Amino acid sequence: MDLLYNPEKSSLNEDGCINMLEELQKHYFGAFKLATKTYSPPDYIHRIKRHPSDIWKRVMKSDRIQWMVQRIAREECAPVESIMKEVEKILKKLAFTDHLSLVRLLGFCLVKVQFAIYQNGVFINTSAVEKLRAMLKRHPVIFMPSHRSYMDFLMLSLVCFYFNLPLPAIAAGMDFQKMAVVSGMLRASGAFFMRRSFGSDRLYWAVFTEYVHEIIINGDRPMEFFIEGTRSRTGKSLNPKFGLLSVIAEPYLKAQTYDVLIVPVSISYERLLEEELYAYEMLGVPKPKESTSGLFKASSILGNNYGSVHMHFGDAISLRKYFGHLNRSVHATYPRYMLHLSEKEQNCMKELAYKIVREQQKNMICSPWTVIASVLCLYPDGISMHDLVQNVLWFKGVLDLMKVKISWSSDGIDEIIQKCLHQYRHIVESSICNDIDSSWINISSKVSERKSLYTETAYNSRKALTPRLRDEAVNYIILSSYRNQLLNYLVRPALVVFSLDHHLVSDSSNVVTFFMSSLVKDFEFLVHLLCKDFIFEPGKMSHDLETGLSDLTVNGSIASTADEVFVVRKHAGRLHSFLKSCFSPFLIAYWMACQFFLKNKGSYKMTTVIVQIQKWIGDHQKVSGITYEMLSINLLSNTVHSLIDMKGLTTHKLGKTKMVEVSSTTLQDISCKLAKFIPDLPELLTPKMQPPFDSSKL
Repeated sequence: MDLLYNPEKSSLNEDGCINMLEELQKHYFGAFKLATKTYSPPDYIHRIKRHPSDIWKRVMKSDRIQWMVQRIAREECAPVESIMKEVEKILKKLAFTDHLSLVRLLGFCLVKVQFAIYQNGVFINTSAVEKLRAMLKRHPVIFMPSHRSYMDFLMLSLVCFYFNLPLPAIAAGMDFQKMAVVSGMLRASGAFFMRRSFGSDRLYWAVFTEYVHEIIINGDRPMEFFIEGTRSRTGKSLNPKFGLLSVIAEPYLKAQTYDVLIVPVSISYERLLEEELYAYEMLGVPKPKESTSGLFKASSILGNNYGSVHMHFGDAISLRKYFGHLNRSVHATYPRYMLHLSEKEQNCMKELAYKIVREQQKNMICSPWTVIASVLCLYPDGISMHDLVQNVLWFKGVLDLMKVKISWSSDGIDEIIQKCLHQYRHIVESSICNDIDSSWINISSKVSERKSLYTETAYNSRKALTPRLRDEAVNYIILSSYRNQLLNYLVRPALVVFSLDHHLVSDSSNVVTFFMSSLVKDFEFLVHLLCKDFIFEPGKMSHDLETGLSDLTVNGSIASTADEVFVVRKHAGRLHSFLKSCFSPFLIAYWMACQFFLKNKGSYKMTTVIVQIQKWIGDHQKVSGITYEMLSINLLSNTVHSLIDMKGLTTHKLGKTKMVEVSSTTLQDISCKLAKFIPDLPELLTPKMQPPFDSSKL
């Protein structure tokens, strides 16, 4: 039996991972060998084999659908037959098919593409794969991958095929359904197409829920959902969505399965295929619609090296163990299709969602480029090679103490940086001198010529940024997206630093003592402010503070007891300055949004206010301290929603239009608190302000 993967013969690296592409290249015609391999995945022991069409036929006959159809027919005085036709129509659009020949063809094409673009390899932790093989036989399994790229679900299916694991049923966006040929291949590989939003469509909710339950309970395939809901365009993790997680947990809570296992999967890309598209999206250029023609236009990527991919399967989370303290018998008092989650169950569901995201973050593998990009972001006017090397070495040491996983090779630091600068020469450029240490590295002003993918007409109609300003900002946005991959690890110690350091201005002692109680209030404000941009689990403020203090303690900048924090000024300066400089753009963007609303009081349409703020900040772009990343639509959207949550803005409906109103007193209070953390903020709209980063301390 030709399975290609042989755990006894495969070469493992120091992290216990195999390079799947390297293993395939050991065979003649590796892609063809994969496409024609014997595929015999393990079966779930309780699975009844059936055709995919039998799944949706069972769904149509289910109690849930019959009950919902009868209810809607009664309320809307509509014939049952017409509603059942709508159910069938939904299912035919939704359901996956199963054609192994198309799977093999897609696998062949995908491996050929990966040979071309992932020249450094695709790495998988095999020990977890072997554990998965046994789990898949005993329990329904749900894969929960991180979501940074379109490549995510293709990558997971390819890995499952290579390792002879069952192909997952993938919850894919309806956008892919419009791609001729490609949509059929995706559907044949297990993709089922769901709407981005169900809203109040009860019938669609019922059909989707019952379809998912049929697959989970019978174990037709493992399932694949993205807990973040959509791709992260910024490099940061997104706050989890709870709706689909509740759908997955329901069969266990209703005692229809003994257990359900959730496997967090962390997929780390050295370089993202969509880096440029994401940057333009963040600057207001509408996302190109998914289409087969667009796929062919993007074929130019085949000439580039996108480095490596690391796929890490995390430890499975058993719902039986996680929800073991819950009393499931309460659900026996009414029909199974009428599940009502208790408040306790809903809270447990939210805790589980955050746990999954934390597991994804913990197992992400950062590349050396993320470290280099973090330094370059602080030097928009450029930096010498000597200073870049020194700062990268120092920052890597900081991250090592925080146990951040970085795929750092055994090459010398100079060679690693040179390789990265060459790989990312489309966004940074070097002015080479005779003395290499004096070479000057700066962010490139060149812009890609792939404009055919962008909708210029739709962009221009929004009248936001000028094309020139937009194009100037693109490479800065791309660079910050790589730095952002590290911010999830740095945000807690950084917020502790902001909470401490604004007091240091008035105290020149070498060791400054703070009471923990005074620190908590400032830390809590910053967490509430930034909770849309970063992952903070509700009710875990104390744990977040402890984590931040611990990370600063291991780096030697502070010491702490239960009641006091001691800042050692000579050890804190460099690290504290660096952390504040990484996060100052976020605080300044929030402050700028406050100034926009305070200076331009009135009502705003929610659909247009973010573009208005973006344009306003763009008009102040030449002011020292304003950076290009503050033009990000994602950052400004998070800012507005955060200010709404903090009551600085209020919303109401005017007809069908959602409007935003300014609550001046509260917003002014938020603005003043922000100014406390960065003292120069009140002078921001004058040209005298100095950059928030003191480069002399690095």
